[in-house]
Amino acid sequence: MHLLENGQALRFKEIYDGLEGESAATLTRRLRELSVLGLIKRDVKNEPESSILVTYRITDEGREALQHIDMLENIVKRKRAAASRE
Repeated sequence: MHLLENGQALRFKEIYDGLEGESAATLTRRLRELSVLGLIKRDVKNEPESSILVTYRITDEGREALQHIDMLENIVKRKRAAASRE
């Protein structure tokens, strides 16, 4: 979801290229799950010159979820750093 954080709509390939170690099948499942949860919006447009254009965009709920995820990541990083000093 961080790739969508700036609000820009991205195509599947743009998201896929921005990830490391994620298979296309796994990304497809994740995008579908996030869409069902309302954290991202999947837009489908029928473009005459290029057939179907599918893009993904973060929703307000997705932005809120990212704030919580970032807070949790920061707590984990601090805890790990403290544990490594012990």
